Amino acid sequence: MKSIFDIFEFDVIRTQLASYTKTVRGKEMATKLGLFKDATSLKEELLLLREVHNYLFRYGELPLNNSNDLSLPFKFARSGNILTPGDFDHINSDIKASIKIINIAKTKIDKTSLLFMLIDQLLDLSPLSSRIEMVISPNLTIKDSASSELKKIRREMLNLENKISKTSTELLTIYKNVISDSIITMRNGHYVIPIKASEKYNVNGIIHDISQTGQTVYIEPSQIVELNNRLINAKNDELTEINRILRELTLEMLANEAAILNNNEVIARLD
Repeated sequence: MKSIFDIFEFDVIRTQLASYTKTVRGKEMATKLGLFKDATSLKEELLLLREVHNYLFRYGELPLNNSNDLSLPFKFARSGNILTPGDFDHINSDIKASIKIINIAKTKIDKTSLLFMLIDQLLDLSPLSSRIEMVISPNLTIKDSASSELKKIRREMLNLENKISKTSTELLTIYKNVISDSIITMRNGHYVIPIKASEKYNVNGIIHDISQTGQTVYIEPSQIVELNNRLINAKNDELTEINRILRELTLEMLANEAAILNNNEVIARLD
């Protein structure tokens, strides 16, 4: 059998076929294709291929998107890890593609066809898509509305940042004769102002850094130390709440793993 593969350059054919795929799993399927073991399965596959060709000729390509291999993030999650916003985005992309294909099949594909029977294996997971979009924004950040607690924390963070900015701006005026630059910057997570090294003892506060030249020291003025500490605590609270939200969403996806991976496989087969 190996010689037959070599004679017909089957590896070359599979590689060329894989280059046309859009999905990660589809590419894997293409590169692992083997010979048909019986005429019945071959005839069925050729009939399906003809149906797909007819659909493509009439309507164009199905909305398969760039589907990823979702078995990998689920394997990661089953080990007790939290899925990333990118993982949730990939899952949601599959769900939305599945919904579009299901709706297309209802009106454009013969319900007695093999193509319809393949598409009919897709599951409508709209509630999971809505749940993901409640948490993950299009730019893969966590939405304020992901939880009431997160919204509260971020409101407090914004309030503190505004107070720090206002106070720091006032301090730039107060220390205008000793600052090396009229900017507010950050060092070690703290807002600081750049002070001439020769004047550092004239500013009451905490030194967080020194410039490479040694001419500037970055001081956190005592007037904003408490505000900075409160902001750092709020950021830690934000991170804790985000991890809680993502872990909860990860568990929801794990509870629906079979359905999500089923769709992932069908999309790859269609590809």
